[in-house]
This record gives sequence, structure tokens and C-alpha cells, in this order.
Amino acid sequence: MAVQVKFIGDKYANSSSSNPREIKTSQFKTFQPFNTNTSLRINNFIWANTPVKPGKIFLTSQGRRFVLEANQSRVIYILLKPGKDNNKVYLQQSKGFIGDVTTYPFEKAGKNLQAVKTIAEYEVQILIGILSVTSWTAFTIVVGVDALDFTVKNKENFPKWSKIVQACLETRQDLKKYAPTLYDKLVYSTLLIAWEGTKFAGSQKGEIASSVADSAMKDPNVAGRGAGIIMGKIGMNAMNGRLTVLSAIWAILFTLASKSVTAIPSAVKSTIEDIKNSTLKEKTELAMNIITLLRRTNIEITKDEAIAIVSEVMDHPKELINSISKLSKVFKENSDA
Repeated sequence: MAVQVKFIGDKYANSSSSNPREIKTSQFKTFQPFNTNTSLRINNFIWANTPVKPGKIFLTSQGRRFVLEANQSRVIYILLKPGKDNNKVYLQQSKGFIGDVTTYPFEKAGKNLQAVKTIAEYEVQILIGILSVTSWTAFTIVVGVDALDFTVKNKENFPKWSKIVQACLETRQDLKKYAPTLYDKLVYSTLLIAWEGTKFAGSQKGEIASSVADSAMKDPNVAGRGAGIIMGKIGMNAMNGRLTVLSAIWAILFTLASKSVTAIPSAVKSTIEDIKNSTLKEKTELAMNIITLLRRTNIEITKDEAIAIVSEVMDHPKELINSISKLSKVFKENSDA
């Protein structure tokens, strides 16, 4: 149903097809993927140098509009308006959108546009990711404020979250091959499980669509949308908590892998039984450290699974050390640990 908006001197005011339409959460997937590479030119000398494009804010009689997509046929935007309509997403024909912008009092619109910076594309992608998996009410709960304030306040965090997602995808093949328990419990179940039910998911549970994964490794915008999906599903506080815990665990496992690669030959041990006992004791201690750390999150792991993770690293240190080193470094540099 068309949303009634007061137009000021708009020649399209009597055309219901030019009015904004709210995109419900259940309809969101229909409009994806958004094309954030296009823009819409306003053929008006006052607005000639201010094209409508993702990340820009426009002031209209409906309120502030945060653009997600703009082209010759349509504009999709988030409405930033205190109250029940805040963070809702709308679709409008391009001519109607331009009419709303150009007929709003010039001095107010000009002042607003000069005060607001354009949001970077990967930041827009993170917002799209959050919005794609949550309701508008839940969005406000997840981010705590409206979309623009959230983006401005987390400007430094956005690239960090994207880098962590990229690192998880870059190392997934080695982890799945040599340390499947580690991958499942410390990568997929902690973060990437949030992708299930979205286009990022593969055909089977626990899988990730390879085409999307490959794209995300090379394109921070794709990784950004993935980070947004994770945040939208599990919440920002939970996500940051998991990143901090995982950072500590990766450091433990990197130390273990490094030690295993350079281990003194077993021949120096007095007996085979001594080796077994020593190894089991070490595995158990490290496993309990992992379990203790994960208790700070809502991720469940058994003692046997934790021991299996340690065993996988000890059995394949050469194959895993580069991947674990990368994860340890990226999580340390891009989390609060």
C-alpha cells in the first residue's frame, strides 16, 4: 500500500504510482541484490552536482532519506525519522523521488546535504546485510540508534568486520580439509552460521556458496554485506564478544601449531607411554582453555570436540600453521582482544 506523503508543489503529487511504498521485511529478498554502482542525476541546476546515489542523505517532507540504490527507474532508501517509521525501507519511482527532493524548501535541503557526508559503499553493504535478515524494530535493537548514527559511530569497525569475514573465507578450505572440527566449531558455528537461509548459504547445512565466498575474498563490499548479515542475525554485542574470544583461541592454537612444527623428535622421550601421557595431558589442558573461553559466548562445545580441535592442529601443524597464523593476526588486529 502506498505511503501517504505530503508533497510540496510536486507535479507528481496526484500520482499514487510516484508515492513511496514500504518494503516489508518479507519482501526484502525480492529486491536483492541491490545495485550500489548506479546513480540518478537530477536535471535541475541547483542539484546538478548532487546526484542521487547510495550513501547520500536527502531531506524531504517525509523525513531524511538514506539512499541504498538509485537508477533511472527506482530509488530504494531507508527513512531516518524518530518514531515507529525509523529505519523502514521504501521504494519509489525515480521521478517521484526527484520531485520530493527538488520541491522541499531549498535552503533546508541544501543545508542538510552539506552537513552529511557520503557513506562508503561497503558501509552501505553492511546496512543492507543487517536489514536483509531482521525486522525494522529488531534493527533498532541491534544497532541501538538509527542507520546513519550507527554508520557514523562504527566507521572504524566496518572495515575490521569485513577483514575478519574475508580471513574466515580465505582459510576455510585448509581448515575443512585438515581440521573439520575446528572449522565447524570455531568458524562456522560462531560466525558464518548466520548466513544459513541467505544467498550466501550452500546447498547443504554448513556449506557456503563457493561463488559468493570467492567474491567475498576479493571484494570488501561482498564481505561487508556478509558481516552485516552476521550482525543482524546474532546482534552487535554478541558478534563483538565472539570476535574477542576467537582472537584469544586463535592465539592459543597458533602457539600450539608453531610448537608442533618445531617439536623435538619423539626419540628423545624415554618411552612411548610417556609420549602418549604427555600428549594427552597437553591436549586436555588446551581443550579446557578453549572451553573456558567459549563459555563467555553462547557457543556450545563438548570436551571431546575441544580435544579433537587440539588433536587436529597437533596432527597437521605444517598444513595449518599459515591459515591459523593469518586468523590469529587478523582477529587480534581487528577485535577488542
